Amino acid sequence: MDPIRNDLQWPSIEVLARKVSYPLERYMGTTVELSARILQHHVRRHQRGLPLTEPFSSSFAQGDKLSSSGSLCLMTRFHLMSFFCGPDSASASIKLDGTNLGIDADDGALYGRRLRVEDDATSYQKTDIQFLRGRQGQVSRFRKALGLSESATFRLYGELMCNDRFDYDLAGLHKGFRVFGAVVDVSSLSDDTCREALQHITGRLGVACRISGGDGDESPLLVLQANDAFRSLLDECSDSPRSGASTTETATVAELSRGSLVSIVEDTFEWMAGCHGEGLVLTWRWASGSSSSSGDSSYITAKYKTAAEPQGATTAVLEKTIASVEAFAAKGLGFLLPPGVATSLLPRMLAVSKAEKPVGSRAASAHNSKKKKQQKTDASSDEGEAKRHAAQVIADEALTSALTKFDAPAEYFKKADGRRLLVDLLVKEMQDDLLSAGANEESKRADDSSEGGGGSSSSSSSSCNTEEQKPSESELLRAGRRAVERFVGMSFGAWKKAQQQQEEEEEEGQ
Repeated sequence: MDPIRNDLQWPSIEVLARKVSYPLERYMGTTVELSARILQHHVRRHQRGLPLTEPFSSSFAQGDKLSSSGSLCLMTRFHLMSFFCGPDSASASIKLDGTNLGIDADDGALYGRRLRVEDDATSYQKTDIQFLRGRQGQVSRFRKALGLSESATFRLYGELMCNDRFDYDLAGLHKGFRVFGAVVDVSSLSDDTCREALQHITGRLGVACRISGGDGDESPLLVLQANDAFRSLLDECSDSPRSGASTTETATVAELSRGSLVSIVEDTFEWMAGCHGEGLVLTWRWASGSSSSSGDSSYITAKYKTAAEPQGATTAVLEKTIASVEAFAAKGLGFLLPPGVATSLLPRMLAVSKAEKPVGSRAASAHNSKKKKQQKTDASSDEGEAKRHAAQVIADEALTSALTKFDAPAEYFKKADGRRLLVDLLVKEMQDDLLSAGANEESKRADDSSEGGGGSSSSSSSSCNTEEQKPSESELLRAGRRAVERFVGMSFGAWKKAQQQQEEEEEEGQ
């Protein structure tokens, strides 16, 4: 029997570098230029003695209608100041290294990242989950307290602390559970009703909430992020403490820092640069309407990773944005940017992305693995072999990420045709990572090329970054399937051997 899919997954969160880069680039590249043209138009008409044209209405600043998901349109300096410098508008909590687990409001079923956990399962990712059973009463009351209908599919999400990293055991986190948010399926609601629910949750209750999806085949979701109002409301809905249940098993993630986006990056710099954790999750509110009196605002959530985790294209994105800011300032326009963005936020984020990777971290392991495989690539004069090595490096990293989204392989091997099922699930999970990784490599090469190669580079780097040695999409997907089949085959062999040894021991004990 195939497992039940999770039909209300926790949505992916974009990295902070892209969230801060986009409004800056849009403001510098569009808004300022457009404003200059408008001013010049009015000045020329005044000099010629012509009547002024009708002034732009307040809707000018809005451009296309803003959605409450935090998507951005035309950015004015008012918007930018609110986005980066709004006082006490942002909060940060530690990004914990475990695995997502959801609790359904209707039947208390538990859901992993992609699949429903079997109802008789007592553990997930080798971690006890029995203390999470039977919590649908609390989750259902929380849904009601938010003003949502019982017909809305609602799941409370948290991090199951299956990994013991960053002294989690000493902090009492290991093997526990920390709530970080909730997801609501609002596809059955009209746009107006959905908007009213969003305004009630954010405006009256003060809970950080945004709309996700709603484009193409994706159903619209309300995504709630833990903040003080979220924590207080959830606590009010909590059941009486059960015997044997500790508060560490049912708590929400704690706030580490609060302030503006700029001040939080400043405040947490030493913690981030020192790689004291996986990173932070930042949530902030900014005025997205045309004026401070419009009441139109949006919540945005982004992940901010330390160098203990692979950085992907983060460094390249920040370097490109910093170059744009420097060019903007060279025109004498730097004063138009929010204070602290150019002098503090961007350079600190770049320093964090380039910080020394801790020994034993996933980033260090990935770097060492890539370095060893690259050495093999450089030693080979065969172009096809070089491309295969490059594809395999990306595939291995994607597999490492995919394995955190499913239960232990042994749970699949117990089922009929479990090996095939696990292979198919992992291959499907890796597809987006493989293709986006290939796109990031292409984007980085384009950036390097536009900047004259970024200065000096080794001959080995230049030899492996040529277009001829870039793996194609089909080569990346083939490499991904090879990595999955190799992993599943080896895991199944080890599991089968362990089963045989157990059977032999049981026979000898009889």
